[in-house]
Amino acid sequence: MNVEELQKEIKSIDTLLKDGIIDEKRAKQWKQKVVDEFEAVAIPKDRPKEMPNDLAHFPGRLVGGMINALGTIAKNSGDRIAQIEEEDKKKKTKNVMELYNDLEKRM
Repeated sequence: MNVEELQKEIKSIDTLLKDGIIDEKRAKQWKQKVVDEFEAVAIPKDRPKEMPNDLAHFPGRLVGGMINALGTIAKNSGDRIAQIEEEDKKKKTKNVMELYNDLEKRM
């Protein structure tokens, strides 16, 4: 919507008000709605962040991505190490006496 269309819309609302088809309160609401729609098109609020297209920024983005990945691995590695240690404790071999006692039970 351009400025000329905005002016036409507001004039048509004024004409409806003048002819008595709508009341003043409704005319204000409609005008506000038309202006809000114009601003939404003319001034986008959530403009996406644009990445530079040149190759000069590519190494920096690549290094930044690797640092983020390493940070994620380091953050999660503590939990994984603790899990591996618990599994190792469960898998530990028995000492010689326990093996000997189990041998007697099996025979």
